[in-house]
Amino acid sequence: MRLRKRHRWPPNIWVHLLVLGFATQAAGQCFGGVETYEKTSGTTVLCDSDCTSQGLLSQPDTSVTRDCIAICKQTSSCISFTVDYQNSRCQSYSLDTETSIGRGKLQTDSGVNFFEKVCLRGVRQNQ
Repeated sequence: MRLRKRHRWPPNIWVHLLVLGFATQAAGQCFGGVETYEKTSGTTVLCDSDCTSQGLLSQPDTSVTRDCIAICKQTSSCISFTVDYQNSRCQSYSLDTETSIGRGKLQTDSGVNFFEKVCLRGVRQNQ
């Protein structure tokens, strides 16, 4: 009776499974990744002529965060939004915080959180 030899990887090949993710701006589509939101607590946007804003949702006396996320996901022009907890409303912005001009529009406000769309993609192994 002959025993089968187990398959072994050659010693010069190392197989590494990396589950490393990095965030990129999700202004376009998020192909091959997972679209999610980065939350910055206590932050609002001072939007002027350099950015556009649009009301997403207003529901007095209710929690709106989950609904705002769902609406923003379905709206291609929504790359960031704020949730105003005092007024139960959210506002979308065409604000890119990867630029110094965009970051300069963020201001401290304890009753508001800022959410920005990001795309998480894994690192692929080169073969």
